[in-house]
Amino acid sequence: RNLNVCLRMSRHPVYKELVDFPPDGVTYKIPKGVTTRGEDGISTKIKQAGWRFLTSLSPPTMNVNVEGSDLIHSCHGMMVSNKMPWVVDVEHYASLANYNIKGLLRPAYNASVIKTLSSPHCKRILAWTNAAKFSIENAFGKEIAEKTEVVYPAIRTVDFKKKESDKIRLL
Repeated sequence: RNLNVCLRMSRHPVYKELVDFPPDGVTYKIPKGVTTRGEDGISTKIKQAGWRFLTSLSPPTMNVNVEGSDLIHSCHGMMVSNKMPWVVDVEHYASLANYNIKGLLRPAYNASVIKTLSSPHCKRILAWTNAAKFSIENAFGKEIAEKTEVVYPAIRTVDFKKKESDKIRLL
């Protein structure tokens, strides 16, 4: 059976790689309105400032337009409010708060993150590294850590041939 995954992606190149080279049996759908290219105009800067303000008040959570998907994969700690199965990937526990450490130190803010991640609709928290998983366990406890799994970003291998040379090259 093919799995239709709604990918609420970000501009990070690892997600383009995932869409261009999906795992066997997975079809990704990108919801409308998701920015997938580098836009750096004034309107983007205003949106980013507004988003920083909103996430200073409450954790970043959104409803995603799923259009017939079986699962939502949300990126960079953006939690999902849909009443359907979803997963979220994180680089660090702070990404679940848009890197708002001060917010996470407030008990009500932190409790809101835990409540969202404890939802039966949140199936997995996909930590990019063991360090990310450890940060989640330390910040949110064992219950949330049990939903966390380390899944390294999928990046295809590139074949290249090293050129023979007598020159010394420093990087």
